[in-house]
Amino acid sequence: MTDIPFLGLVHNAALLLAVAFIFDVSAARWSTGRTSIRQVPVGFVIGLVGITVMLTSWTFMRGIIFDTRSVLLGISGLFFGFVPTVIAMAMTAAFRIYQGGPGALTGVSVIVTTGAIGIIWRHLHRHSLAEMSWRELYLFGLVIHLVMLSLMLTLPWEAALQALLNLTLPVLIIFPLGTTFLGVLMVNRLKREQAEDTLRKNEEKYRFLFENAVEGILIAQDEKVRFANPAFVNALGYTEEIIKSRPFITFIHPDDRQMVLDRHLRRLTGEELETGYDFRAITATGAELWLEIHSKVIPWEGVPASLNFLIDVTERKRTEHILRQQQDRLDLAQSAGKVGVFDWDMVSGKQIWTPQLEILYGMEPGQGEHAGYDWLPLVHPDDRGEAESTLKLCIQERRTEMDADYRIIHNDGEVRWLSIRATISYDASDHPVRMVGTCVDITERKLMEMERQAATERLRKGLAATVQAISIAVEARDPYTAGHQKRVADLARAIATEMELPADQIDFIRIAATIHDIGKISVPAEILSKPTMLSAIEFRLIQIHPETGHDILKDIDFPWPVAAVILQHHERMDGSGYPHGLTGENILMEARILAVADVVESMASHRPYRPALGIEAAMEEISKYSGILYDSNVVAACVSLFREKRYTLD
Repeated sequence: MTDIPFLGLVHNAALLLAVAFIFDVSAARWSTGRTSIRQVPVGFVIGLVGITVMLTSWTFMRGIIFDTRSVLLGISGLFFGFVPTVIAMAMTAAFRIYQGGPGALTGVSVIVTTGAIGIIWRHLHRHSLAEMSWRELYLFGLVIHLVMLSLMLTLPWEAALQALLNLTLPVLIIFPLGTTFLGVLMVNRLKREQAEDTLRKNEEKYRFLFENAVEGILIAQDEKVRFANPAFVNALGYTEEIIKSRPFITFIHPDDRQMVLDRHLRRLTGEELETGYDFRAITATGAELWLEIHSKVIPWEGVPASLNFLIDVTERKRTEHILRQQQDRLDLAQSAGKVGVFDWDMVSGKQIWTPQLEILYGMEPGQGEHAGYDWLPLVHPDDRGEAESTLKLCIQERRTEMDADYRIIHNDGEVRWLSIRATISYDASDHPVRMVGTCVDITERKLMEMERQAATERLRKGLAATVQAISIAVEARDPYTAGHQKRVADLARAIATEMELPADQIDFIRIAATIHDIGKISVPAEILSKPTMLSAIEFRLIQIHPETGHDILKDIDFPWPVAAVILQHHERMDGSGYPHGLTGENILMEARILAVADVVESMASHRPYRPALGIEAAMEEISKYSGILYDSNVVAACVSLFREKRYTLD
């Protein structure tokens, strides 16, 4: 019995060497992650190693042999996978059956179980096998051989008891250690293979990048090109042999040769220089090629050389030339049009002004950079607060555009008007980061606008006086309706204001209402003041006053269609009005407002043929026929004036 440990060590050493050799030969050609026909011969080799081990086994008793096939098959399942291990299991199991004896069934069970444990362990392992630690490998070996020892119970009871008493300690001490040692060898082999594979892939990747790079890449040493990639060769149009055989300065534009050579030599001596600059090369066809070069000193075959990356920037240079020409034209246009441009970095507070903008602000041109609020003290004191508040409001409300007009004062006291149009950019936190805009001198335009406004105001006042005179002349012929047009005009204006119409439209309504009955000039005074009901003929004479008023005013150049409103102020929404029976939206809004105001004032006031009916009667009338005779929105505004805002007819 004392020979068992020694025999186990001999068998284990032989097994370790054999399997390590197999793995070292096959791992470089065999993918551990997929089933392949190439795994079949590996399985046969492992099976032959198992049979060899079994041939040198130690006989415990007749028909019961002891060897290290459990280590072999467990490691095979773990590192070689299903196909090779199943083949090895089949070969060793067949050989064990061939050997026969009472322990044959137990031997086959050990073969199948230990190989299966290795395969299952491999399947359950979540990480790469190259990451397995020696602790996990030892645990793996311990599990395998605990299971192997438990299978001894399949032997006859006396043989099983003797086997366990004699073999348990050597197996649990020696075989897990042997499994660990062999596993560590294989893990290290996997790591080497992975490192070699990574290195090979990196080499292929860098070779691919070098050969397919858009940029030219070359290595220069002793004023010659030692190495050049296809992009550089193709750009110059020479063969690689010609490029390498001549001094590299022969491919450079004569005006740039000394600069390039000087920088190259100074860099090789260790002097720190800027890494990038532009120069011109001459292609095989004689064309100029602008290149941007970035260089770094590297050792090449033990001697300093420069590694150079070259980018074709010919198109960029052409574009820059075009942009310079366009900028010159733009500067000329800005100067002629008195347009200045600014770019305000609102984070640093710095602004870049064009020379024309500095001229607009009364400064000497050419300063370029300014602080953020340099412009504010130059703004006219009366406009300064509004200019600053406009900017702050735009930022507060996160507006992307700003428009403002304000005056500035030059050093000589001259006042000029500027119009600013700018775009504001914000960061992800809604903080303003940049404002770019233009300033235009609009002094002449402003002066013309102010003159036009003054003339318009004079015209408006003259028109109002004329309209008032016409109104007085009309009412002089009808003493019973004196003040009617003024009251209607006031009410119509109030209704339009309640409806939130534009100020210009409200003024239009007031003017039209003030002279809406001008057509009554053609109606005999005795009819206008008749104290009894009118006859049909007399009423018809009254009904033509809108047309008469229209004919009187149609040729006058009002800024609004006053004549049309006067023509329509007796039309009704349902078409029952006169003179043309217009309906709905065909009636001007101003005429609809005037119609309601005219009815309310007429009912609330005294007439020759009846006493005043009062405001409540007028409200009931327009409310009753709201949407039928009268515009519902106009009625609502009128009712709101009298019942909620206590409006009164003066």
